[in-house]
Amino acid sequence: MTTTRIENETINLHTQTHRTKEALTHTFNNKKKEKKIYLNGDNFTPDCIFFLEAVKNKIIQGGTFIRVIYSTPFFTINSIHYTFDCAIFKIDQFYNKSIFRFNPHQPCINNIKEMEKQILARYAQTMDDSYVKIAKYKINEFVNFGNFKVFNADWNDGAMQPYIHDTQKKIELCLKIIGIWETSTEYGLIYKLFPNFN
Repeated sequence: MTTTRIENETINLHTQTHRTKEALTHTFNNKKKEKKIYLNGDNFTPDCIFFLEAVKNKIIQGGTFIRVIYSTPFFTINSIHYTFDCAIFKIDQFYNKSIFRFNPHQPCINNIKEMEKQILARYAQTMDDSYVKIAKYKINEFVNFGNFKVFNADWNDGAMQPYIHDTQKKIELCLKIIGIWETSTEYGLIYKLFPNFN
């Protein structure tokens, strides 16, 4: 890809993000609960991802937070809710959390690892070339261990019961991409993974 083409695509991305920000104003100001739109492997497109202006990160000292939005000709949503079916072979329950254990080599896991790379690559197009920063693939790192934890407050006990003793069933999981965290040297995704019983 030539330098001119990259510059043109970056300018186009900035322009589209600015227009989408204006369209989102009413969404952020709306106090009512919004109906979630879920994406999956069949309808997720990296070209529909845009980023709002950076604000101070309240968790990472000296860092910034960039909200991710997903915009198509038909809808615009704040954050990405990406669902997929995952085979869980064991669920360990503790006092206030549960540990879900799975095979990290499932196609669905490879899909979310690739999704993380695509989102961060798209964000890199908007960055100042004079600052070389390292992308941190946190989703890739944690799924390679084959487990993730869910705090019990994040899901309904009754909905989970059928899966406790029959882990041959596939569970629909939701990967929520909230935004980008960035420091002077690194950047990565802010996300949350949980069972989707909605």
